[in-house]
Amino acid sequence: MTIKLRSWIICFSEDGDRLYGPTNKLRWCYAVCKTLEETLCLGYGLQGLPVTIVRYFNIYGPRAKDGPYAGMIRFINAALQGKPIQVYRDGTQTRCFTYVSDAVEATIKAMDEGANSEIINIGSENEISIRDLAALIRTMTNSNSPITYVPFEKVYPIGFEEIPNRRPDTVNLKQLLSFEPTVSLIEGLTNTIQWFKREL
Repeated sequence: MTIKLRSWIICFSEDGDRLYGPTNKLRWCYAVCKTLEETLCLGYGLQGLPVTIVRYFNIYGPRAKDGPYAGMIRFINAALQGKPIQVYRDGTQTRCFTYVSDAVEATIKAMDEGANSEIINIGSENEISIRDLAALIRTMTNSNSPITYVPFEKVYPIGFEEIPNRRPDTVNLKQLLSFEPTVSLIEGLTNTIQWFKREL
């Protein structure tokens, strides 16, 4: 079941009703475009084209690119370089992170005929607040970097809306693909941090 509070969805299911923010917030064009793409794919599926839609939830690991939407990698790089670890807003927003090897294995399984015309969330259901993630990375890297909190409006355009909690419903992942992520956040972070250390 999907619980909706305006645009704040507690658990994202593959077949849940879609609810977007106000039309005057350009932020939501991203979600609307993804919806259009999925609808087109499923339409082609009805015409006989094999289609499986996968939705990834915060994939991370070695070789991941840094960027404005790659908070974990930004934290790791900052911690390793002794720079401030910048957390946007108050850090209470939560996310689920999925290690790259789990994402790859699930994607390969999704190519099976049994998943044709299905939508599958690929991700872990284990949530962590961004504030706790920053603290964990600082500890695991033995860093003295300060954790600083940056107001949202200093990073994103005025009126930008963020989803405070993003967790996938993984029923289809388990039932259709008989798969659950096996790499814990600690194990995945250890591998990722070691890789970025070597790249410094």
